[in-house]
Amino acid sequence: MKKIISLFALFMLLFVMACDKINGPYNDVEVAPPDTNTQVRLRKVLIEDFTGHKCPNCPRAAEAIKALQLLRPGRIISIGEHVTSQFAAPGSGIYNIDFRTPVGNSNDSLFKVSALELPSGMVNRLLVNGERRIEYTKWGQYADSLLNLPALAYITIDNAYDNVNRTVSCTLKSDFLSDTLTGTYKLVVYLVEDSIVHAQKDNLIPSPSNDSNYVHQHVLRTSINGTFGVVLNSGPVNSTSTFTKNYTKVLSANWKEKHCKVIAFIYNDATKEILQAEEREVID
Repeated sequence: MKKIISLFALFMLLFVMACDKINGPYNDVEVAPPDTNTQVRLRKVLIEDFTGHKCPNCPRAAEAIKALQLLRPGRIISIGEHVTSQFAAPGSGIYNIDFRTPVGNSNDSLFKVSALELPSGMVNRLLVNGERRIEYTKWGQYADSLLNLPALAYITIDNAYDNVNRTVSCTLKSDFLSDTLTGTYKLVVYLVEDSIVHAQKDNLIPSPSNDSNYVHQHVLRTSINGTFGVVLNSGPVNSTSTFTKNYTKVLSANWKEKHCKVIAFIYNDATKEILQAEEREVID
């Protein structure tokens, strides 16, 4: 009798396994096993969206980022950097807030993203035809070309939040995954905030084109370790090179910690191009 029951249990197990099929949609995102020693470490791409709340075309760039993040879940990281006096300076009425930051202004001054028009941005700070500014309609094209490449570095972020002092403590572990890299590599750590409801010009809305309930996402708030970061390594690195950095940051009283994220990226100081990016909520 026991033998019959065992055979029946085995038959049911095989039947369930045969019927366990995952339906679409399919994409190229691999699911890493829980063991970090065997984890599949994928390349992630940073898109920096240079924008402004009085820029009527800028909502289209935000929509493009959202679409890309849906198509490539977990692989596209974004920062919204509000720049220029024309599009981002506060004014009277509903545009009375200033999302500009010294960090965003310095980046725009260095990389000349807003020199021609907004919306514009950078994809991993690639240099394309002599400039880093890339039109938002081409962000997906360049992002996909990078996502198909193997990861050269990997970042792990662990955050602890002190609700009393409004302080986030960050531990960042940076691993290099290649034996062919040499040069000076830096780590940059920024803080962004999502879900900020405030006015935005939008040319798809009838004149005067004001969306007073616009939801601003991935708004750059500040840097945690300086605009251009700190040096991780100078010279050859290899697949055993690991660097750990610890930081603390007090959140401003008007930032909602439940909507804040820490974003980190590693870049080559000579070329300015980004090797890898990562993000994690202040409060998981």
